[in-house]
Amino acid sequence: MALAAVDVQLVPVDGAGPHDADLALLPVRERDRLAQRRDPADRHRSAAAHAALRRLLGSRLGRDPADVEVGRSETGALVVGEQGWWASVAHSADLAACALARRPVGVDVEGASPPTDPAALARWCSPAEVRALGRASPTGRDAAVRRAWARKEAVAKALGAGLAVPFADLDVRHALVRVPGRRRPVAVRDVDVGPGRSGAVALDHLWVVVRTRR
Repeated sequence: MALAAVDVQLVPVDGAGPHDADLALLPVRERDRLAQRRDPADRHRSAAAHAALRRLLGSRLGRDPADVEVGRSETGALVVGEQGWWASVAHSADLAACALARRPVGVDVEGASPPTDPAALARWCSPAEVRALGRASPTGRDAAVRRAWARKEAVAKALGAGLAVPFADLDVRHALVRVPGRRRPVAVRDVDVGPGRSGAVALDHLWVVVRTRR
């Protein structure tokens, strides 16, 4: 089986608000979606991520980024108008990310750790993951939990189901993640997004190479 490539673009986000150059690339429906977000910083991060995706797609297709068609499925997953391409976006704090591949793909960036109390971990971790996290040092547990959450989010996005996937059913400790009801596992890889954060990308394929750009 041939390697499948994933392009991941990382975009630093400043606090100035959505830039006109980013908004100009987004269709009216996407700008309307942004306007519904209450948090200005969240609007800025989302605009940066979606604009980066259109620039990346434009470079791949040899087209003006503003002319690239990106819609959404009923579950909210991104749908690229150009047949044979899949995409995903994520953002957290001062960083946005987008991923582009020839297979269903998911990307996630986490700047804060989810709750680490035993009850919370039991809700979204598999029993084996709970045991592994319990063996982590106190200083390393937050990073381990954040990494696991980013990997689960990426896998769920690659499946096109988002948070509808029971996270406790996804054991993301290894490079291939078994998904209940599917014969083929999903590949997941960590993405270096800098200290204090965790990033991950997942692809519906067995053999994956990740190309990260900043």
